Amino acid sequence: MLLSKQLLETAKKRLEDRKRLTEADLRRATSDLYYAVFHRLCEALVAPMRHEGALKEAYVKLYRIPDHNYLAKRCRDERVKTAPEPVKLFAQRLLTLKRKRALADYDPLERFEISSVQAEVGQVEQLFQSLEAMEESELFEFAIFSSLPDRKAN
Repeated sequence: MLLSKQLLETAKKRLEDRKRLTEADLRRATSDLYYAVFHRLCEALVAPMRHEGALKEAYVKLYRIPDHNYLAKRCRDERVKTAPEPVKLFAQRLLTLKRKRALADYDPLERFEISSVQAEVGQVEQLFQSLEAMEESELFEFAIFSSLPDRKAN
């Protein structure tokens, strides 16, 4: 199972026992959801290598290229507006979850509602379904766009 899906499942498990649910569980689930979406992009970046018998070192280096801040910048880029609908949805979810993850991890006064975190789980599940339905090449193209800077013409 892909790491992105494992992180999504972990977030869901954190919310299962409502009687024992703590603020820390809600915060960790929020963080898990952000990382699930982030890792889904990393997986898309290396997906073509599955078919090439890639060297482990190259696979790991390519997987680790995406930078959280650069990715967020690219998700706000005007060119995303013309992208396929699942890519637009990805960009929106990532930006929302990045902001919420920062609150969950660094703002001790922020409070999280179980209904809001559960809604985010549902939205990430829908996002992953949308991404699975699109052409792998389209998702790969977005992964390249959002991970690698444009080359400047000389």
